[in-house]
Order: sequence, then structure tokens, then C-alpha cells
Amino acid sequence: MGIKHIVVFKYKPSVTTGQKNEVMNKFLALKHECKKDGKNYIVSLEGGDCTGSLEKLTRGFEHSFIVTFKSQEDFNYYLGEPFASPFDTVHDDFKKFVGQFLSIDENGQTTGAMVFDFK
Repeated sequence: MGIKHIVVFKYKPSVTTGQKNEVMNKFLALKHECKKDGKNYIVSLEGGDCTGSLEKLTRGFEHSFIVTFKSQEDFNYYLGEPFASPFDTVHDDFKKFVGQFLSIDENGQTTGAMVFDFK
């Protein structure tokens, strides 16, 4: 069954289409770049652009991804500290990279990422 990790991104108004594409490509590449004990541990990773919601309920979110993990241990390793140590530095580097593009509120708090996990 595994664990499903859903991630959606909303960007700052100044972020270009090229930068959004770079974020999407880097996120999708995690499937092959994330390793644990030298082996891929992400079961599946899919996602992409919102293709135009007919319901108009995206609330400005533009990219969504579904990442599947076999076990809680693998999921924790992906999430990083404080959930696991050691942890996946590739995913940690991605989180640092993407932060500069995500929307923020008037207090400087990130409003451009939402995650939802289920088994």
C-alpha cells in the first residue's frame, strides 16, 4: 500500500515560466536522484502543471506532485530532520532551492506549498 505524499506549489507573481519549469523538472528528477543506501527508494513520482481546472478551485496553485514511498522509514528519510537522521540531502537541497520561488504572505511566511499525506 505505501504512503502517498501530495505536494502542490503556488509561486510568487515574479516567477517566470522558465523558473516554474525548472522547479517542475527538478522535482520530477528526485525519483531518480534520491538514494538511500545507494538505491532508489521512491516507488513512484508523478506530477506536472495544472491543465486548467474546469472547477476553478486551484486557489493559485500551479504544480502538483504525488510521491509514493514503500515504508514510513523511507518517507521519514525523504522528509529529513527532525524526522530522520541521516536524511536525504538531495531532497533537502531541493527544498532550499524551491523556497525562493514560492508565494509568501505579508509577514514573509510561505503560502506557496501545501502537502497532504495518506496511507
